[in-house]
Amino acid sequence: MTRHLLDHALVRSRLEGRTALVTGAVKRVGRACYRPLRRGVQIVAHNRKALEEETNKTCSEVNECGARYWKVLADVERPEEYEGLIGRAIREAGTLVILINNASIFTPGGLQEVSFPDLTKQVQVPGLPLFSPGSSPGADAAREDREPSRHQDSRARADPHSLVRNLSSLANTLDRLS
Repeated sequence: MTRHLLDHALVRSRLEGRTALVTGAVKRVGRACYRPLRRGVQIVAHNRKALEEETNKTCSEVNECGARYWKVLADVERPEEYEGLIGRAIREAGTLVILINNASIFTPGGLQEVSFPDLTKQVQVPGLPLFSPGSSPGADAAREDREPSRHQDSRARADPHSLVRNLSSLANTLDRLS
């Protein structure tokens, strides 16, 4: 059995106490991302309002592991809710270093039934503005080190090796910044 990357003390020490925003944190890839992070990283769990009960359960799991958590609810299909998500996360947690931009939209039906506008909307979701219009990522942060990390994989795959490589790269970057 392969040990998880975050089981290694060196990686864990580099991420210890950092705050991560995981968008779409309740299901699939988002859940796979937050689960190992909860071993020392503070989590801001994002999901849409319709999944508030599941988001509460996710936050309880994080709390049971001893990590701090916050929840931020916003629907990615509603820009008025989604814009400013980073600023809201920083206001809740006080700081934000890691961004895993995983939120997505699923259109019912098979590929043959998906219209071009639906497909376009799905492709655009990872690029939705996480900041309020006219603001910068650090507008709500007092210090440079409180700005959100530019390290994000908005098209993260469920492949565990890819996740390990991304987390390893993130840990190396955080080490250089420290």
